[in-house]
Amino acid sequence: MSAESSSLSKDVPWEWIKAARDIVKAEPRKQPDHLPVQLLPWLYLSDMPSALKLSQNNPLDITAVLTTNKIFREDDLWGITAEFAESDIRHGYVGGVDIIGYDMMKYHWEDACKFIEESLNCSNGKEEAVGTPASPPKILIHCAAGTNRSALVAGAAMIAFGTLSSDDSTHNSNHKDFTFIEVISILKKQRGFVLNNIWFIRLLAEFAQQRGQLGPKPDGYSKVALRKSELII
Repeated sequence: MSAESSSLSKDVPWEWIKAARDIVKAEPRKQPDHLPVQLLPWLYLSDMPSALKLSQNNPLDITAVLTTNKIFREDDLWGITAEFAESDIRHGYVGGVDIIGYDMMKYHWEDACKFIEESLNCSNGKEEAVGTPASPPKILIHCAAGTNRSALVAGAAMIAFGTLSSDDSTHNSNHKDFTFIEVISILKKQRGFVLNNIWFIRLLAEFAQQRGQLGPKPDGYSKVALRKSELII
């Protein structure tokens, strides 16, 4: 799996970005009843408090957790990793910042992609009964609120890996590649309040553009760039 990193495009797909903005700001813009939420059979999105509870109680059988918000104290990071390890959960970390202008994809996607790919290709480390197939990996991505940083990385994972079977790294008859708008729609439907930082929507759109997965041009939107004041919903 190629881990293309984002570099801001000269040909910004503003039509798709504006369409995505209208999808995420549409009502209802409410928090889900429970976190994590499932995006794909192998992929979940969460805030940090809900993610940390998995080290004590893991009813979803999550096998890997990727933290995308900055942990300022190294001791805290090691403690989180150790707690997950005690529950046979792999832990990865990319410390992003949720501000306009921060290129989360450029700085962190390569490491995030490597962790996701490795997690998809490994078992959960738990002993299974003889003759019983290993449980398929399930990856949870979180940031502080589960709204921007983790949603961006999860969206990029959906574009990069699609409905890739958790135990099969090759395309198969059931594989589906997602377009940018399809990914935005799934994030909105499952998370409710998501990607209010439109700068991150831009990063995701440009990632899809690099991979040829923008999809059909949305009707009714112009190529005129959004002003900085319009990049937060």
